[in-house]
Amino acid sequence: LSVRLLFNRQPVINADAIAAVMPAGITFTYAPATQEGAVFIFPDITTHIGGAAVPVNYLLSITTHQGKPVQLPATAYQQNWHWRPGNEVAKKCRYELVLAEMMGRALPATQRAELLGTMLVATIKALKPQAIYSPGADKIISSDAFLTGWQAEHKELLAAACNVRLFKMEGSKMLMDTLGLHTFGLPDLQIVFSNIPEGKVAGFLWSYAYYLLEKGDVIYDGNTVEGFTPGSKWKCQHVSAQVAPDREVLEILTE
Repeated sequence: LSVRLLFNRQPVINADAIAAVMPAGITFTYAPATQEGAVFIFPDITTHIGGAAVPVNYLLSITTHQGKPVQLPATAYQQNWHWRPGNEVAKKCRYELVLAEMMGRALPATQRAELLGTMLVATIKALKPQAIYSPGADKIISSDAFLTGWQAEHKELLAAACNVRLFKMEGSKMLMDTLGLHTFGLPDLQIVFSNIPEGKVAGFLWSYAYYLLEKGDVIYDGNTVEGFTPGSKWKCQHVSAQVAPDREVLEILTE
């Protein structure tokens, strides 16, 4: 679980500045940053390895591109409907920092997503990147939009970890899926549809993405969810994703 912070100027890791804007009520320790990076440790958030409690930590490290443009996968520029200028902003960036979770895989998904967001908010405020790239969601994110969506009363837990993508299929059929739930050990969602507004389907997938994040993989093969017309029921089944990357998805059958 990680994100890449993109800059158009040489960033300097300032651990003190990050610590100064961490929210009240969360316990953490950190060491002064070195040229290689910094580590933030959360002693009250632990997992167990070999019978011992191990604190979850976040590593912030510099990736060197020697002044050349940051290289992202070609697919990173294809599904950024949420931030149209993002592609051009990212292409102008020549420096990056990687913010990565360590030892947190066994935590509940909601806790992992909240800790990622907490660290990302503090890092954005302190270091001011031009953009963020989420490898798990394969999307480019606006730093300002992420801060706007991360408020104390309503945190968009999946903003940095999940994307909803749209693909045209044969005829009038469209495929929409989520990408990013798999980084939490959950199935992504997939739906093939036609003659339904794309925005409506996207909202539907986001709703169920948050449901799976909170509840876990609790929609079993053969279960149904309510469709868009009164009384309609859409059947669900776990299958392999039709669109890369290879992963398990929960397919929702509209027919």
